[in-house]
Amino acid sequence: MVKGVVLILGVVCFTFCGCKNDQLSTEIEKIVKEWTGKKIIFPQDVFCKSIDRDTLCISPNSTPYKILVYTDSIGCTSCKLHLYKWNAIIKEVNDEMAGFVNFQFYFHPKNIEEIFFLFRKDSFKYPCYMDICNQLDKLNTFPKDSRYQTFLLDKYNKVVCIGNPTENPQIWSLYKQIINENKRVQKEVSALKAGNIGAFLDDVKASGNSSFKYLQNVYSNQDIKNQNVSLALFVSEMFLGQNGVCRVHGGGFAGTIQAFVKNGYVENYKYEMDKIFGKDSCKDLRIRKYGGIKVL
Repeated sequence: MVKGVVLILGVVCFTFCGCKNDQLSTEIEKIVKEWTGKKIIFPQDVFCKSIDRDTLCISPNSTPYKILVYTDSIGCTSCKLHLYKWNAIIKEVNDEMAGFVNFQFYFHPKNIEEIFFLFRKDSFKYPCYMDICNQLDKLNTFPKDSRYQTFLLDKYNKVVCIGNPTENPQIWSLYKQIINENKRVQKEVSALKAGNIGAFLDDVKASGNSSFKYLQNVYSNQDIKNQNVSLALFVSEMFLGQNGVCRVHGGGFAGTIQAFVKNGYVENYKYEMDKIFGKDSCKDLRIRKYGGIKVL
């Protein structure tokens, strides 16, 4: 266990709306539910093209994350592409997230010369796939609405998030939050290996703030009056001060927060939290030095 710090789980009565299928009533919720976790199948024989050099195709598996952008032949192609916006996003990724994200642009064009004209018009030089036979869509059957034909994929090509960041800046903020969390986890691991508990706790706090502010996963947007997790985080920061850090705890612990508390302040913290959320709402967890290991 990390010396001088105790991990505490504060149990708060809270239920995420995403767990209730009968509440997934809107179009967006249905699409998100259908596509999250779905594995994208990439065709093997689609040619790629760039306007300024011999094209070097970028493997989907070259980075932990990839952004898949599919553009069909329906409607006004130039209206949907927003290539100048994609240029800005690609530059931001190269500046801040190099080695973590690549882009997979697939076009099923009505007129391939029109696509190349738009590339030149907006100086768009990223390698793109010209899917003349629409193989990608035939393999995956994407939603017909172009707003839901852009995906953030993990290293296994499974959908992590859906939505076009050029049409909604909040989607790009969400994509970045997910990608940066992966980078932050690596920093936390490095800090622990180096015995730098201060740096580890700083990253835990930053990760929690990111979940709260950008992912906004601490309360249900179907029940905004019920914000017990938000309250627990607020009073924890107030009680802890310099004696620990806290963050929302997810996964199989929905409805809880996680606090790393200095040994000498554990009882004080539990006392204050129990007064608000009920007796034994805080669980004092002592973590051993080693995780899962082979014993036989």
